[in-house]
Amino acid sequence: MARGKAESVPSRSQPGNRVRVKHGVRDLEIPLGLLVSVRERIRANLEAEPSTEGHAKRQKAASSRGETGRLSQPNPSGKNGLDNRVAIAWSFNVYIPASFAETETVRLHEFIRRNSFAILTSDGQVGLIASHLPLILDDDAGPNGHLLGHMARANPQWRDVRGEALAIFSGPHAYISPSWYEEEGTVPTWNYVAVHAYGTFHVVEERDGLLDILRRSVQTYESPRPEPWPFDESAPHVETMLRAIVGFRIEITRLEGKWKLSQNHSKERRNRVIQALEVQSTEDSRTIAGLMREGLR
Repeated sequence: MARGKAESVPSRSQPGNRVRVKHGVRDLEIPLGLLVSVRERIRANLEAEPSTEGHAKRQKAASSRGETGRLSQPNPSGKNGLDNRVAIAWSFNVYIPASFAETETVRLHEFIRRNSFAILTSDGQVGLIASHLPLILDDDAGPNGHLLGHMARANPQWRDVRGEALAIFSGPHAYISPSWYEEEGTVPTWNYVAVHAYGTFHVVEERDGLLDILRRSVQTYESPRPEPWPFDESAPHVETMLRAIVGFRIEITRLEGKWKLSQNHSKERRNRVIQALEVQSTEDSRTIAGLMREGLR
């Protein structure tokens, strides 16, 4: 294609308007128009950059977020270099500017423990599916830890998980008014903290494995209580319950943390936002203020 010219894209009604893009172990069907848009944006940003040097920069940035081994190596000869860069663009799963990235595994694990009620998402034959579930972190298993949980056997999600599963852990969040900056040229935004855990989904149906997951769950949520509820595994209703649920283990392959706390603003602006958040009525606002203050130390 000549530089600067637009490619023709089949309409939605025409056949062949979707293409397959390799994503890890999966082939994804992507609308051709969207893929062309990505290609053009990458061409504009990276065309002047040598292929191997550009890859090294992106690989370094990915490694800093724990995304090792996710990028395709560009062809040194330059052949199909643009196609490789398109594949690189599709290999990233969440937008995290460098100033917002949190890569320390210990801190990400602590966040997961404190905010363990997650959204578990996966792709299957029927498409994307999500479940809201508490997930228990076993940080001693593997390099990134494992997530343990269970769901109703009637839930179709566990029967067909293709490729990676994604668990989203959300923390405190707060609206940021531009008036708090006390400067012109600012816009509203939202500050928040979140962790994404990607991994391989394993079904646990055997009785001992399922009971172990339930024990860990009860221990995690009951132990802080003044009078913890005892889990009596010999109770008659337990066997009925076990038949109605399915356990699972997610072997975490990578973690992504995003601490969006106005780090892209000056210290003076951030202090003004902190002061405004501290007098808001919501607990989340005050928690975000505390996290922002920690970042200024």
